[in-house]
Amino acid sequence: MKKLKVIGIGVLSTFLTLNGCGGGGSPTVASTSSGIGGTGVASSGTITGFGSIFVNGVEYFTDQANVEFNDQQGVASQLKLGMKVNLQANVVNNVAHATSVVFDFEAQGPVSGLTVSPDGLTKTFSVLGTTMKVNKTTTVFDNSKTFKFANLVNNQLVSVSGLFDANSVLIVDFIETAGDFSVGSSVVEIKGLVTGLMSNNDFMLGNIKVIGGSVPTLEKLPNGLSNNLFVEVKGKMSDSTTLIATKIQGEQQGFSGFVGGVKFEGKAELEGYVTDFISNASFKVNGQLVDATNATFKPSGSSVINGTKIEVNGNVMNGILQATKVHVENEDIKLYGQVSALPTLTSGKKLTLSIGTSTIDVTFDTSTLFNDGQGNVDNMTIDNLVVGDYVEIKASKISGVIVASTVKRDDVDDQVIKGPLDSNGITTSTITILGVTMNLDSSTKYQDNTLSQSAFINLINSSATVKVIEVKDKLVNGVVDGIADEVSFD
Repeated sequence: MKKLKVIGIGVLSTFLTLNGCGGGGSPTVASTSSGIGGTGVASSGTITGFGSIFVNGVEYFTDQANVEFNDQQGVASQLKLGMKVNLQANVVNNVAHATSVVFDFEAQGPVSGLTVSPDGLTKTFSVLGTTMKVNKTTTVFDNSKTFKFANLVNNQLVSVSGLFDANSVLIVDFIETAGDFSVGSSVVEIKGLVTGLMSNNDFMLGNIKVIGGSVPTLEKLPNGLSNNLFVEVKGKMSDSTTLIATKIQGEQQGFSGFVGGVKFEGKAELEGYVTDFISNASFKVNGQLVDATNATFKPSGSSVINGTKIEVNGNVMNGILQATKVHVENEDIKLYGQVSALPTLTSGKKLTLSIGTSTIDVTFDTSTLFNDGQGNVDNMTIDNLVVGDYVEIKASKISGVIVASTVKRDDVDDQVIKGPLDSNGITTSTITILGVTMNLDSSTKYQDNTLSQSAFINLINSSATVKVIEVKDKLVNGVVDGIADEVSFD
């Protein structure tokens, strides 16, 4: 997570109030530890706040921006939390004004093959052959009271935005629905590499056959179609595997693709999952080739492999992002509890959570995404939370501070803490994680009741690989008692 790196005249008033913009909402201060700098930059990442827009922890003013929304001329008010955007901006006196903001759904089509994880926290499904995963905590459902994690079912027509992981699974950050899918009438949209190209411009995208011969104009494809080009196709399905195209256009991959019709060179920021990892000198993020040979890694000592989620700062030169900073996002902390204190002018950007009979402080910043799982508030901020709300938080521990990546307001439920066990943090009577202590008694179940207490403790003390523990205090008649009902490790 990064603190706000550019601040404009329009938000200086937030210094004295708690009604700030973006995911923060409380006092914001320009950080000197990192920044986009320069006079012209590009950024690709998820929107985490408003009042302008916040992308990769940076505030970009959009009053002068040309907004393209799903291949149409758009306006900034169409943008929502969780949407992944590509933008360009000019920076003057450390204030960033976006000149262009481009949003495009990664796919639009019917949900099929839906499965639910054993813990009930994720759903995996396919849209036109692309595997996708939504998370109960981190995925933003379109803030409609009727469309939530529990309502996602097969044959819904959905539009999704997110980031592809190293296994080509789309980790969905934003999803909306247009009701039920209908063959022959519902408009669909997919992206991918052209294979099996025929002379009449029919081809394959994954396991979908695209009938492209009837499309009058190929867009952003000056040399026409060829195999292995990355394209977007829109049209209607004639059956479950055949798409009759109405539009085919070339698509951007990383900063080396189409940006205003030319390849981008200059300062850039990028968020995504590491793929095609060979070494620190050669890997990809969202299709962009990265060289991190001379980069500073944060937290110190971090490393990357395929599947690691990172933010990268650097300069694009000759199509390669030469990284100067790599921020590794280790979201291994999960908290579910009740808000007991909100930020004040003296406490800063911090909220306090009650879990069991203990409390824990959580810091947030401009990279933190606030999500209303109850569907009552569009583009939620910290200002929409009240003491007594139940929230689910995913976070990382950075320099000894717990920093939230996602804060989701949700319904009342069992209280949970998941994170690294404190030093000497488990005895026969207590367990302590991140400073939160819960009692253990004869009713506590260990590893889904497959281990005794002594076996569990021996395994924890003897294992070098068991580092993250989850403890649940179940809600009974609306209260928790501070006694762990379930203890388990990943």
